[in-house]
Amino acid sequence: MAALAVVPSPAVTAASLYVIEDELAALIETAELVSAEQEQEFRAEFQAALIVAVDKRDRVGQFLTHLEQQIGFARF
Repeated sequence: MAALAVVPSPAVTAASLYVIEDELAALIETAELVSAEQEQEFRAEFQAALIVAVDKRDRVGQFLTHLEQQIGFARF
C-alpha cells in the first residue's frame, strides 16, 4: 500500500514571499488577541505559517543562487 503524502495547496506554493511574510506578520501582531480557547488552534496555524515561510525563504535563496550561477556562465 502506498503511503499518503501531504502536498501544499497550489495557493500556498504560488504565493509570493511578500504575501507569506505579511501573513506571518499579521499572525504575530494578533497573538495577544487570541483567547485561551483559541490558543491551540492559533499555535498550529502559527507553526504552519512558520514552516511555509522558512520553505519559501529557502526556495528563494536557491533560486537566487541559480541566477548567480547563470550570470557566471553567461560571462564566459
